Amino acid sequence: MQSIRGVLGVPNITYAKWDCNRYVTQPGSSYLAPDRQSHLWIDYVNALYTLMEKTANTFPATELMLCSGGGGVWITAP
Repeated sequence: MQSIRGVLGVPNITYAKWDCNRYVTQPGSSYLAPDRQSHLWIDYVNALYTLMEKTANTFPATELMLCSGGGGVWITAP
């Protein structure tokens, strides 16, 4: 979140494109126990959604276009 604050916290930033094409290319984690390796994708998605929610709530006036594979989703704070 610190990196996102550093970029979106600059005065007059009202729009950002969040390119979501990067994903885990070699699934496996040295942080997860062997019996939790199958949870890597679930943990990744949950963490991503949490980060997106925090970003939308922290910067409610900033439009974020999330894109991947040619599509886009607009995220706004609730």
